[in-house]
Amino acid sequence: MENGNQGLPWQALVVEDEPDNLEVIVATLRWQKMTVRTARNGFEAIEALKDFTPNFVLCDLAMPDMNGWQTLTAIRNNSKTALIPVIALSAYAMVGDREKALASGFDGYITKPIDVLTFFDTLKVILGSIVRQIPATKDKKPTTAPEKTAEPTPLTTPPPGQNNTNK
Repeated sequence: MENGNQGLPWQALVVEDEPDNLEVIVATLRWQKMTVRTARNGFEAIEALKDFTPNFVLCDLAMPDMNGWQTLTAIRNNSKTALIPVIALSAYAMVGDREKALASGFDGYITKPIDVLTFFDTLKVILGSIVRQIPATKDKKPTTAPEKTAEPTPLTTPPPGQNNTNK
């Protein structure tokens, strides 16, 4: 997947403490040719963001040491990372959890375990809605935009039941 910025691949930071979930998410993102970095908790995420500016962050809500809510606060309070879209990952699928996460400032909410057949459609919807909220500029980037953040382009995932190798 390219990010529309001179054909550069997308970059994602996945913050997840559960190894099996992390493995599936990372493999799914890399299948789309994304550069992926990982962190096992919020402290590692904040450290990774010091020298890595992803197009978006996928962040588990329930982690040891520094949970997803605290991680979101730290990301939003840093001027370098404040505008990076942060999408909550949660195994909690109770009524109201999604709304609570969105009201707290997350840009989207995805339940775990992820459904690899619908994951990219979900990302397209979330990231597409974020792009529509950013004011258009003709000649220059807004001064508050993170250096490497770019407008998402359509994902190139085949529809469920199809694959690109059988053409």
